Amino acid sequence: MNIEATLSDHLKLCESIHTLLLEENRILKNTQSIPNQTFLEKKKHLLPILDKSLEALKKLQPELASPFGNVKDLLKSAQNKLLQILYLDRENEELIVKFSLETSSTNTLRSISPTEVKSIFNEVNKKESSVTK
Repeated sequence: MNIEATLSDHLKLCESIHTLLLEENRILKNTQSIPNQTFLEKKKHLLPILDKSLEALKKLQPELASPFGNVKDLLKSAQNKLLQILYLDRENEELIVKFSLETSSTNTLRSISPTEVKSIFNEVNKKESSVTK
């Protein structure tokens, strides 16, 4: 495969990843919860494809690129898309952490009535007074 075709395929893959991350971002912001398993499977499916694309990029020999081709533009577009992906992925990770923490704190903390607090306090005082005697 030639350099332009490899870069073009990589750019298309980066655009697909970016679109998926935009969807994830929309889900996170609208539902304020982590995307479902089906969505996560979509992301998982792209990883091996990305690995293959990166391997193909490593095998390229830039010195063989035509000086009249579209290589520089494709490379610049792919780099820009990658920066967008990294920025968006970071934002999504921050949202996932935020919503995970909110969910776990909501599940573990509950309000305690004044009667319950008094009961706990009395129980602790009884135990302390029995220990000091």
